[in-house]
Amino acid sequence: CREAAAVWIAGVRDALSLHECVLFLARSETIRKRTVQCFMLNGVIFLGSILVFNWIIDPTLAMLRHFVEEDEAWATDFVGASLSALYKVLWIYPIYCISFVLNTVMYQEIADSALALRKSEPVKAMPLLDRLINEAFRVLLNLVYIVEMNLIYYLPVVGPPLY
Repeated sequence: CREAAAVWIAGVRDALSLHECVLFLARSETIRKRTVQCFMLNGVIFLGSILVFNWIIDPTLAMLRHFVEEDEAWATDFVGASLSALYKVLWIYPIYCISFVLNTVMYQEIADSALALRKSEPVKAMPLLDRLINEAFRVLLNLVYIVEMNLIYYLPVVGPPLY
């Protein structure tokens, strides 16, 4: 227990050492390049896609519902829910899966470059195939989690607040 606490404290200390991050970014082209690529992939493409749907596409569909008569409103609700589900399944989740794999490769390159700057001996890295297998497992595990979270919404009474 004491050893685990010491490792945890060392991790927190390393995480709060922001001045070292600035030094690594200033001294390594690879770290700068991969950091920008991670930001673009995760921040711009992935988060941007979610924001475009939530702030542009979904409100536009809601506005179009006003042009439909009340007795046919169920059809527009169905179309909106179907479009939302298709968007998540055919666009968001594939981007999420691809970002898992690409982030693993980029994070490894960043770690290797940081170790080279520190002139430390790198730990023997797992073979690429093993890393990809681990990432595929994580992707499937997250898919199960996402499906479970979406199913929780349909539980009576407690579903919507938990969602």
